[in-house]
Amino acid sequence: MDRNLVRVEHKGVQLVVDRELVPELQVQRGSLFQFIGEVTQFQARALSRSPPHPTPPHPIPAHPPRCLQPQLQLRARVARIVDGLDLELYDEALQVRRAFEEEMAAAAAAAGGAAAAPDTAAPMQQ
Repeated sequence: MDRNLVRVEHKGVQLVVDRELVPELQVQRGSLFQFIGEVTQFQARALSRSPPHPTPPHPIPAHPPRCLQPQLQLRARVARIVDGLDLELYDEALQVRRAFEEEMAAAAAAAGGAAAAPDTAAPMQQ
Protein backbone atom coordinates (compact mmCIF):
# COMPACT_ATOMS: atom_id res chain seq x y z
CA MET A 1 0.00 0.00 0.00
CA ASP A 2 1.34 3.44 -0.92
CA ARG A 3 0.81 5.71 2.08
CA ASN A 4 1.30 8.81 -0.09
CA LEU A 5 -1.97 8.15 -1.93
CA VAL A 6 -5.19 9.22 -0.26
CA ARG A 7 -8.74 9.27 -1.55
CA VAL A 8 -10.59 12.49 -0.78
CA GLU A 9 -14.26 13.30 -1.21
CA HIS A 10 -16.34 16.45 -1.51
CA LYS A 11 -20.08 16.47 -2.22
CA GLY A 12 -20.05 12.80 -3.17
CA VAL A 13 -17.19 13.10 -5.70
CA GLN A 14 -13.90 11.32 -5.03
CA LEU A 15 -10.37 12.08 -6.19
CA VAL A 16 -7.05 10.35 -5.55
CA VAL A 17 -4.38 12.71 -4.19
CA ASP A 18 -0.68 11.89 -4.27
CA ARG A 19 0.84 13.68 -1.27
CA GLU A 20 4.42 12.53 -1.80
CA LEU A 21 5.59 16.17 -1.98
CA VAL A 22 3.72 17.11 1.23
CA PRO A 23 4.51 14.18 3.55
CA GLU A 24 4.23 16.35 6.66
CA LEU A 25 0.45 16.58 6.20
CA GLN A 26 -1.22 14.47 8.86
CA VAL A 27 -4.19 12.87 7.14
CA GLN A 28 -7.11 12.24 9.45
CA ARG A 29 -10.44 10.82 8.32
CA GLY A 30 -13.20 13.41 8.55
CA SER A 31 -10.88 16.43 8.35
CA LEU A 32 -11.19 19.07 5.67
CA PHE A 33 -8.19 19.69 3.38
CA GLN A 34 -7.26 22.07 0.62
CA PHE A 35 -4.74 21.02 -2.04
CA ILE A 36 -2.87 22.84 -4.78
CA GLY A 37 -1.05 20.86 -7.43
CA GLU A 38 -1.32 19.43 -10.88
CA VAL A 39 -3.52 16.74 -12.31
CA THR A 40 -1.60 13.75 -13.68
CA GLN A 41 -2.41 10.31 -15.04
CA PHE A 42 -3.21 7.89 -12.23
CA GLN A 43 -0.38 5.41 -11.68
CA ALA A 44 -2.05 2.30 -10.29
CA ARG A 45 -0.13 1.91 -7.06
CA ALA A 46 -1.72 -0.04 -4.25
CA LEU A 47 -4.42 2.30 -2.95
CA SER A 48 -5.93 0.71 0.10
CA ARG A 49 -9.70 0.34 0.06
CA SER A 50 -9.73 -0.10 3.81
CA PRO A 51 -9.97 2.93 6.09
CA PRO A 52 -6.82 3.96 7.98
CA HIS A 53 -8.55 3.20 11.29
CA PRO A 54 -10.12 -0.17 12.24
CA THR A 55 -13.47 1.52 12.88
CA PRO A 56 -14.18 4.57 10.73
CA PRO A 57 -15.47 7.62 12.61
CA HIS A 58 -18.13 8.16 9.94
CA PRO A 59 -20.46 5.52 8.49
CA ILE A 60 -19.66 4.27 5.00
CA PRO A 61 -22.38 5.46 2.56
CA ALA A 62 -24.76 2.83 1.22
CA HIS A 63 -24.27 4.13 -2.33
CA PRO A 64 -20.66 4.45 -3.52
CA PRO A 65 -19.71 8.02 -4.43
CA ARG A 66 -19.10 9.02 -8.04
CA CYS A 67 -15.45 9.03 -9.08
CA LEU A 68 -13.97 12.14 -10.65
CA GLN A 69 -11.97 10.92 -13.65
CA PRO A 70 -10.71 7.70 -11.99
CA GLN A 71 -7.70 7.63 -14.32
CA LEU A 72 -6.55 11.04 -13.03
CA GLN A 73 -5.01 12.05 -9.73
CA LEU A 74 -3.94 15.28 -8.12
CA ARG A 75 -0.24 15.53 -7.33
CA ALA A 76 -0.33 17.88 -4.36
CA ARG A 77 2.45 20.44 -3.98
CA VAL A 78 0.70 22.45 -1.27
CA ALA A 79 -1.73 21.06 1.29
CA ARG A 80 -3.35 22.48 4.37
CA ILE A 81 -5.98 21.47 6.86
CA VAL A 82 -8.99 23.80 6.76
CA ASP A 83 -11.18 22.29 9.48
CA GLY A 84 -13.73 24.84 10.60
CA LEU A 85 -14.06 26.44 7.17
CA ASP A 86 -17.64 27.51 6.43
CA LEU A 87 -18.16 25.46 3.26
CA GLU A 88 -21.42 27.18 2.30
CA LEU A 89 -19.76 30.60 2.42
CA TYR A 90 -16.66 29.23 0.63
CA ASP A 91 -18.82 27.78 -2.17
CA GLU A 92 -20.68 31.10 -2.49
CA ALA A 93 -17.39 33.01 -2.72
CA LEU A 94 -16.14 30.52 -5.30
CA GLN A 95 -19.25 31.06 -7.45
CA VAL A 96 -18.80 34.84 -7.27
CA ARG A 97 -15.13 34.51 -8.26
CA ARG A 98 -15.91 32.21 -11.19
CA ALA A 99 -18.63 34.59 -12.43
CA PHE A 100 -16.17 37.50 -12.21
CA GLU A 101 -13.52 35.53 -14.12
CA GLU A 102 -16.05 34.66 -16.83
CA GLU A 103 -17.00 38.35 -17.15
CA MET A 104 -13.33 39.34 -17.39
CA ALA A 105 -12.60 36.66 -20.01
CA ALA A 106 -15.66 37.73 -22.04
CA ALA A 107 -14.61 41.39 -21.84
CA ALA A 108 -11.06 40.52 -22.92
CA ALA A 109 -12.36 38.40 -25.80
CA ALA A 110 -14.65 41.24 -26.89
CA ALA A 111 -11.67 43.61 -26.79
CA GLY A 112 -9.70 41.26 -29.05
CA GLY A 113 -7.50 39.61 -26.43
CA ALA A 114 -7.82 36.16 -24.95
CA ALA A 115 -7.57 35.96 -21.18
CA ALA A 116 -7.32 32.56 -19.56
CA ALA A 117 -9.22 32.29 -16.30
CA PRO A 118 -7.28 30.44 -13.59
CA ASP A 119 -8.80 27.19 -12.45
CA THR A 120 -10.11 27.20 -8.88
CA ALA A 121 -10.87 24.16 -6.79
CA ALA A 122 -13.03 23.51 -3.77
CA PRO A 123 -11.52 21.89 -0.70
CA MET A 124 -11.90 18.14 -0.43
CA GLN A 125 -12.77 16.13 2.61
CA GLN A 126 -10.86 12.97 3.54
